Amino acid sequence: MHINIITRFLENLDLSKEEIEVYVTLLDNPDISISDLSHELSINRSKVYRTLDSLINKGYVNKVSSESKDLFKARGFECIKQAVYEKEKEVEAMKEELNKIEQNFQLFGSGADLNIDVKFYQGKRGIKQMYWNVAKSKTEVKKILNKSAIGFLGRQYWEDMVKEQKLNQTQIRVLYSESFYNSIKKIDKQNFRNYFAPPSLQTYKFLPEEVFKIENYFILYENRTTVFNWHERSIYGIEILNPEVASMLSQMFDILWNMGGKEHTIEDLEKRILQEN
Repeated sequence: MHINIITRFLENLDLSKEEIEVYVTLLDNPDISISDLSHELSINRSKVYRTLDSLINKGYVNKVSSESKDLFKARGFECIKQAVYEKEKEVEAMKEELNKIEQNFQLFGSGADLNIDVKFYQGKRGIKQMYWNVAKSKTEVKKILNKSAIGFLGRQYWEDMVKEQKLNQTQIRVLYSESFYNSIKKIDKQNFRNYFAPPSLQTYKFLPEEVFKIENYFILYENRTTVFNWHERSIYGIEILNPEVASMLSQMFDILWNMGGKEHTIEDLEKRILQEN
């Protein structure tokens, strides 16, 4: 029964099914080997190691190295308290963001007269769901990007999302900053093209900081305004469904688009990266 209680609680802390199973098993069997852990959970060893790396990064597991082998120890109740504390900070950050959004809504007049639907997404799973919604868009997508989400969301997920964009023939325009360009320079060159929609669907413009300083991650599509944030443990997204808000921000995007640099494709960005290397 105590294991079930812990498991249910961990589900609220954005841990995956495999992460919860590995953590709880380590908690219940402190001296279990990787082989036994793999056998116990019916998970192959490579996935066990990937899951352990993820748990170490999230603060749930410690790695203890010795001359003969590496040991993995589940941290106790203190790590759960820390995770809850970080979750509280995340919610507080969302509340602050909500206050800013409320102030912007007031520019349109009485909020009671607006047809507004606001959704909040938490954790990596929430961000993935938001991006998948974008990939299925039947209308043009407009993005203002200050960094790449490929490393954060995972390359396999990103490849699947690009396939979905191709399937839906989603047209995309991207305004990006220097920090976004620097982040995509770190992507595996051999599979670089797999992580981006083809030139027939996606075009880019560089926006110099002196024109407009991009400090966040925005996507506009289907009368929706989405704001993404992932920084350390503060991971959340906000989606606003409202035609008036979307129309105003879409017009702002078009103004910035006209002020941006020369229009180009992912092929042009790839060539630039290869030349610099």
